Amino acid sequence: MIPIIKTPSWITQFSESMSLSYHHKKFMSTFLLGLITSPSKTVSGIARASLNGPSSTALNKFLTKYDWDAAKANKERIEELQRHDETRWKKRGIGIIDDTLLEKEGENIPFSGKFYDHAKGRFIHGQSLISLHFADHKTSYAVDYRPYLKKGQIGHATKIELAKELITEAIDEMKMPTFTFVFDSWYMCDDIVKHIESYNRLWIAASKHDRLVLINGKYVPISEYINTLKDSEFEIKTVNGKALFVHQRTLRFKSLGKKARLIISKDGEDIFVLATNRSGSVEGIIADYMLRWSIETFHKDAKQYLGLDKCQLRDNEGAKRYWYLVLMAHSVLRLGISEGVLGIVAKTKGITGAAKGHLLDALYNFVSWVIQSGLKAEEIMNMVLERWFI
Repeated sequence: MIPIIKTPSWITQFSESMSLSYHHKKFMSTFLLGLITSPSKTVSGIARASLNGPSSTALNKFLTKYDWDAAKANKERIEELQRHDETRWKKRGIGIIDDTLLEKEGENIPFSGKFYDHAKGRFIHGQSLISLHFADHKTSYAVDYRPYLKKGQIGHATKIELAKELITEAIDEMKMPTFTFVFDSWYMCDDIVKHIESYNRLWIAASKHDRLVLINGKYVPISEYINTLKDSEFEIKTVNGKALFVHQRTLRFKSLGKKARLIISKDGEDIFVLATNRSGSVEGIIADYMLRWSIETFHKDAKQYLGLDKCQLRDNEGAKRYWYLVLMAHSVLRLGISEGVLGIVAKTKGITGAAKGHLLDALYNFVSWVIQSGLKAEEIMNMVLERWFI
C-alpha cells in the first residue's frame, strides 16, 4: 500500500473532539487512519500504514495498557455526530437492534465461544456482538454494542437483557429521540416490547410464521391464518417504488399477552410478516422496517473494510477498545466524505467508496511529498522499507 504521509484533517479534528490526552489523541488518529487505509487490520499493520506514526508497541499499549475510557469516547462520538446535519438523529428515524458473529481461530480470544452461524449453516468459534444502530433515509451508524457471553461464562447476560441495556442507555444517557425501534423475529418477545413501551416508544418486528394469534376464540399459528385469507383481503401497496400485496389486522398475540397490528406482505412467492404497536400507513411501517437492512450493510462494510472481525487481541479491554475504534472509523468516513483532496471522496457513495477515496488521497499526498522532499529514490525506499519490513 501507499505510505500515509499526512493524516487527513477530518480525522485529527474528530480525535480532537475527544476528552483524551494529547498522546492518546495522536494514537487514536493513527489507529483510525490505519483501520481505514491499511490492508492489514492488525495492530502492527495499522502502525505500518503511517510513515511517521507511533510504533506498533505504542499502539498496542494504547489498546491494552493506557488509561482511557472507550465507552466515554463512544458517547463523545455520538455527540459529534449530532453536530452535523447529515448524521444528526431525528425522532422519525429508527433504532435497530441486531447481532453479528465474528469468526475467530484462537481459543483464548476474549468473549469467544461456540455459536451457530445461520448464514453458514454450522457452528463456528467466534464472538457475538449485540448492537443498536440509528438509521433514517439519509444516514445510518452504530450507536453502541455489547459482547454476548455464553451461559456459564462470567458476566453472562441474555441477548434480550443486553438489547434492553442498549435501549436504556440510548434513551436515558444519550437522549436518543427516536420513536420507533426495529428488530427481527428473534428479538420479538414480551420482555423487549414492554421495555420499549415503558418509554412510550413504538416498535416494529418481524414475526415467525409459527407465532400464535387469536382467531375466533382459538390460538392458531400465523401460517394457518394466512392460508385462510382470500386474495380480496389483500391490498396493493407501493413501498419504495415496489408494489406489494398487503393484509393487515389487529390481533391478540399469545407470546405478547396483548393485541398488536399484524401486517402480512406478499412479494411473489415470498410472504413476510410484521407485528407492531404503531399506527399510521402500512407503507410507512414497511418502509421503516426495510431500513433494518442498513445494519446488515454496516456489518458487511465494517468487516470487509474496517477490520471489525480482524481483532486477535487476547486482552478483554483491548478487544472492546478495538471494536469502539471501528465504530469511530465508520463515523469518520461518514463525516469526511466531502473533504477529499482531489474531490474524489466527495464523488463516491457510501462507506466503501469513501474508504477507496481516502486511498487515492493517500497516493496524492505521497506523490506530492516525494516531489517536494528533494530526497533521492534510494533514501525514500530506505525510509519505506524500514517502516514496513524491519
